Amino acid sequence: MKLPQTDAPAQVIEGASAPPRNYPGIALRGIAVLSKLLLVWYIARYLPLRDLGVYGLFASSVGLAMYVLGYDFYTYATREIIAVPREGRAQILLNQAVFHAVAYAVVLPGLVVVFLLGFLPWSVAGLLYLALVGTHLSQEAMRLLTALSRPVTASIVSFLAHGIWPLPVAALGLAVPALRTIEAVFVAWCVGGAVATLVGLVIVYRLCDMGRGERRVDVRWIWRGLGTCSVFFLATLSLKLMTVADRYFVDAYRGKEAVGAYTFYTSMVWTLQNFVFAGFVMVLFPVIVGSYRSGNHESFRRHMRRLKVDVVVASAALVPCFVAGVYVVLWLVDKPELREGLPTYFILLGASVTANLAVIPHYSLYAMGRDKAILIATASGAGLNVALNALLVPAYGMLGAAIATAASLGVMGLLKVAFVSRTRPASIPEQR
Repeated sequence: MKLPQTDAPAQVIEGASAPPRNYPGIALRGIAVLSKLLLVWYIARYLPLRDLGVYGLFASSVGLAMYVLGYDFYTYATREIIAVPREGRAQILLNQAVFHAVAYAVVLPGLVVVFLLGFLPWSVAGLLYLALVGTHLSQEAMRLLTALSRPVTASIVSFLAHGIWPLPVAALGLAVPALRTIEAVFVAWCVGGAVATLVGLVIVYRLCDMGRGERRVDVRWIWRGLGTCSVFFLATLSLKLMTVADRYFVDAYRGKEAVGAYTFYTSMVWTLQNFVFAGFVMVLFPVIVGSYRSGNHESFRRHMRRLKVDVVVASAALVPCFVAGVYVVLWLVDKPELREGLPTYFILLGASVTANLAVIPHYSLYAMGRDKAILIATASGAGLNVALNALLVPAYGMLGAAIATAASLGVMGLLKVAFVSRTRPASIPEQR
């Protein structure tokens, strides 16, 4: 699959020198990590373990539905908006908005399946829909801001959506015991998503000059995008299955209390991946893609080398913090049944590091337009994940789910490395 030839974006020309590291983004992500850890500790400490399981399934359902809802259309729109001059951004944004409006009408009714199958109680149905819409729209705004080389602003939007609302809900719950309910947590989630969406979309609206001129929806552009992003959708859906399918398997075979314990650990380890992405990957991503599209071989190689160093060093530096941190959190929570799952935590921590390392070949393939290679690698990992979960969870519970996740992510990463090794970036033609 070839990328369309377009003019080199301004940020690529400027990207001949490496952009500064996103230290404000790193700081915000660090605060968000602590905030989410506080939320998990609060739920585990003051609410029944079953409620933590409901929280885990709620979060998994939102995350999975977001990918189906967005259809990974941003992968197409992002590459397009990076390459066009400022006056062309509004048209792309309008087309993307129309696509998502249609997707909402088609996809949202199907979410009822998680209630029909008994994964979630009907009492949280309205909150699930509100949390999903707010989280999805704020994420799309964050992605657009990243593509427009506004990583700090994107980090702020992400912080509003994910990092700030756990603090007041935990504080209120500690002060007012009547508010110690899982529904109160979900209400706070909805408020955070709504605020992040409002802030993010207003900034994107201004950056894209949406208030100027008249535009018509380009249906052909949308259809072309659907053809392009279909491969990414299948790949991303496969990747998401590798990180959420385990909770559904654990729920089916061991119940919501076991899901609660599993969620306790996964909520901590996956923040490692989020931290590395916000602090490092999102800074280099637009420049890597733009360098390739413009035929700037040297810039592409240099920023890929920097991505590799940043991801490896950051992951290695953070792992000891996560190893020590789990013991502190377990001491604070003071629930003996959670200590029994420490082997599961360490396997999941290894899986999170593996996911970080897999980002390196992933963005190389993404920049070079190797979409089908990404799909093959990710779908292979997802197929292995489902098979291993079905095989291991009935016998080993949480430990089996963690092994399935780690193994499938490892296979996916190795396949992406193999595909990158078969590609020669030096053969990129210079743009005419």
